[in-house]
Amino acid sequence: MTNSVAIFLNKLVSSTFAAIAVVALLSITLQSCATTASMLDPEKPTITLKKIKPLNFSFTEQELELTLNVENPNAFSLPLNTLSFAAKLAGEHIADGTSRERVNVPANGSALLNVVVTTSLSKLMGKIQSAADEGTNLDYNVKGNLKLDNWPKTIPFDSSGKIDNPLL
Repeated sequence: MTNSVAIFLNKLVSSTFAAIAVVALLSITLQSCATTASMLDPEKPTITLKKIKPLNFSFTEQELELTLNVENPNAFSLPLNTLSFAAKLAGEHIADGTSRERVNVPANGSALLNVVVTTSLSKLMGKIQSAADEGTNLDYNVKGNLKLDNWPKTIPFDSSGKIDNPLL
């Protein structure tokens, strides 16, 4: 009888040890996944408007090329897939734009992105002229979302600053 009790106790200890080992391994795995996911969650890049270049004119519309600088604060590159935005000059909405140009923004670096947009000539020229009359540069705001090739969610951005007035 003592031999069967010893066998029973040995099996009980072995199965209990195996169960504890499985729970510990599962706990460590889940914890490391959560840590890895938070480490890889990208910081928001900074988007700044660097230049406005007039392209084509008509009586009512103007085609512009906006040069956007995408600054990556992350220790890994950002493979940009799509960037959609709304642009304001001097507080007034001038254009919406989308770029599907694939750009790889290097780790802790930046990349330029050119986006062609169409805007109302009267809105744009009025804002530029009144800022030129005052001798000032133009306040801008660029707000939108970007999508990366390797990240499931869109990343919002909202950037404001001043840009050189082309009439000064």
